[in-house]
Amino acid sequence: ETTRVSCRRVSPTRWPDIITQLAASDTHVVHPMKLDNFYTQLFFCTARIEVQLSAVESSVGSGFLLQVPIDANHGALLLVSNRHVLLAGGPVANVTFHKGDGAGEARRPRLVEVQTCRLDTTAVACHPEPAVDLACVNVCPIGNPDLALYYRHLDPSLMADFEEPWIGPFTEVCFVGYPDGRHDTHNHLPILRSGRLASIPSTDFNGANQLVIDAHVHRGSSGSPVFAIPPPFSGGTPRFIGVLTQTMIRGENLVTVATVPSVAVPLTIGLGLVLKPSLVKHLISTAIAKVTPPAQSLTSEHDSSQMPK
Repeated sequence: ETTRVSCRRVSPTRWPDIITQLAASDTHVVHPMKLDNFYTQLFFCTARIEVQLSAVESSVGSGFLLQVPIDANHGALLLVSNRHVLLAGGPVANVTFHKGDGAGEARRPRLVEVQTCRLDTTAVACHPEPAVDLACVNVCPIGNPDLALYYRHLDPSLMADFEEPWIGPFTEVCFVGYPDGRHDTHNHLPILRSGRLASIPSTDFNGANQLVIDAHVHRGSSGSPVFAIPPPFSGGTPRFIGVLTQTMIRGENLVTVATVPSVAVPLTIGLGLVLKPSLVKHLISTAIAKVTPPAQSLTSEHDSSQMPK
């Protein structure tokens, strides 16, 4: 049976089953950081996803926000990650967002104040091919003004098609997430890391729709968005090149493991597998088919949460 989720703006007194509020911290600090930098904004489009597996064990991964059109006037806000992150085994996933102050371009995050939202994992939409480790969930309710959350979201126009002349082997890349579950616990911020493209991005590594990056990819980085960084004076802008899914470990044969934390951490060799944007686009089309048309537009040319294209 298909699970349908709504993108309608909801009443502040009644939240849908897909997302419920948990306790928020009460410290009120608005940070004067410069938010017009693309790489600074990446910290606020990425979210920490924690799934409680048992009373004493949890799984931590990364995810990112992507706003996509449903029709000419409406859009959906999706939290994108890996299937093995969102469906790690628990019935709910806890996702943390910053609180915010102000409106429009003047809106600022409260770094040490966060709101944790609980997602119903039965509403997760997976890529239609079981072997593709991608999934997402519609999180439009976080835009409710009564929550006063601060976040940024990516736009599909940032996705690379690998026709860009400056994207190729050895191009610098960056990715943001929660390696080994680690993050700035005071400011509730993820960690931004860098590396290089280690395969030819226009080809399919090992015959699958994926590429390889040479970077320290640790468990907990699953679901991290990866970006190609344009060289100086190239005239290019950063491009989304995929989603981290696995890291490679040392052994007689090349072995890949999911990048979610575990008790026993194998010795990695500094290579990570990235699922290409075309797979994300396929996931989006699957998710949109499950979204009830919204009663209100969620897209605007003045949308202050959208990152620059």
